[in-house]
Amino acid sequence: MPDASSGALRGLYPALTRAFNAGMRDAQIKISTWGQLNFTKKYLTVESSKTEVGEGRTITCNLTL
Repeated sequence: MPDASSGALRGLYPALTRAFNAGMRDAQIKISTWGQLNFTKKYLTVESSKTEVGEGRTITCNLTL
């Protein structure tokens, strides 16, 4: 398997990392911004989410994210 620095995977790697490690959906990844990431407290806020109450959610960042 090619590594993440290869041309074919370079653009997909950040999106796949968020999808696999944070459980984010395609649309959530596409509209995410740097402002949703809190580096100090190590969490990511997803504003539009398919939760039971239809509100956003907070995702704790692991070492990969």
